[in-house]
Formats: sequence, structure tokens, C-alpha cells
Amino acid sequence: MKSQKIIPLNKDMEYIDAFNAVRDKGGLPSNVLYDDSFQNDRIWESLRKIAHYGVWCRELVAYPEKYGVFSKGDIKDSDYAWTLPAKYVPKGIVGKKGIALLIDPKDLLISNGIMTVIPKNVTILQNFPQTNRLYDFDKKTRMPIDGQPKGTDYWDARYLWRRNSQTLRPLARYDYVFYVRRGVFAGWWPYYRLGVGWVEGTQTKLEKVKICPKCKQEIR
Repeated sequence: MKSQKIIPLNKDMEYIDAFNAVRDKGGLPSNVLYDDSFQNDRIWESLRKIAHYGVWCRELVAYPEKYGVFSKGDIKDSDYAWTLPAKYVPKGIVGKKGIALLIDPKDLLISNGIMTVIPKNVTILQNFPQTNRLYDFDKKTRMPIDGQPKGTDYWDARYLWRRNSQTLRPLARYDYVFYVRRGVFAGWWPYYRLGVGWVEGTQTKLEKVKICPKCKQEIR
């Protein structure tokens, strides 16, 4: 397996545009790949230009409203017409507190102004935090989990930013003030323009998504 590295595109884009722009180049980097890269000072310097104001990760994240639980059925973002169909929602998470989903998207389908997320993989995140601060983190996904950091080293913690309402949105990494390189933004605004990188060393190529401007309309 070829080693992977992030190649900056040097252009800020909305998430959907970014997703499409690098599909044939290897795709958006994962949260784990950004996390590994940010810990390397030499690699960080090469990515600092695109990461300073935020970069899109490949994954999306879904979670219920603050201190809430998932209901049965499709998972929908509270503001945007983004949905994860019920058939892709893992069994056993309905009604359970502290649950979030990390979604590796296979495709994004747009029809009648609704963005439907088709996942390649869905990972259940246990003990997902309800407030924004420094936390311990899951070593496999590098996502913050509820609890104090277990060590005193700088990289023994990750900073979480999350929304208070139900969310189905892309994951972003930020060079956040006071938490340089450790900021995990779970559910950033998908139509905000952030930095874009692509993965060199990935062989998979995906079909391009057709963009429909109606998907930008918020649900009120």
C-alpha cells in the first residue's frame, strides 16, 4: 500500500465543490490523515497556508441536538436539506445518549433540493461530548470523546467545536486560536469556503456529483 500524503489545492471551496474537485485526484483527506500530518512540524508547514482558516475533511458527522438522542427514521440536519436515509442508520442507536456518527461518504445525491448522503462506512462514536472544549479522543478516529485528556502532552487532547441542534454536516480541521492544529470542527457550514487538499497515494476514483443550487436553500 502506498503511503499517503496531502497535496494542497491552494483554493478555498464549499464542501460539495471540494468533494467533486478532488475525486479524480484521490479524494479529500480523512480526519486521521490530517491529524497525523498536523503533528509533523515539517508537513504542517507545507499545509499551514490552507489549514489556517480551516480545511475540509472527507468525512461527515451526524449527531442529535445537545443532550438529545436520535429518533427513528432518516437523520436530517436542522437547517439544511441534508439527509442520511434510515436504511444507512446503524441499528441500536435510536434513543441512546452520547451517540454520534462519523460518515465516510461514497456519494452525495442531489434531487429536488435535497442532499442525500450515501455512505461507504458509518462509524458509531460513543460518549460524544455535548459542549465545546478540550477532550480526550478516540485513537482510531481521532474524534474527541467525553472525558479529561489522559496525559499532559500537547497532543493528548483534541478541541471539539459542535452545534447545539441536530447536525449532518462535513467535518473540518482548524488552526484554532489557543488549540493550534488540534481543533476538530464537527459539523461546519457546508457552504462556507474552506481550504482543500487531496490525497496522493489513493487509487480509488469516484463518479462526479452534479451540483444543484437548490440544495443551498435552508429549511425554515
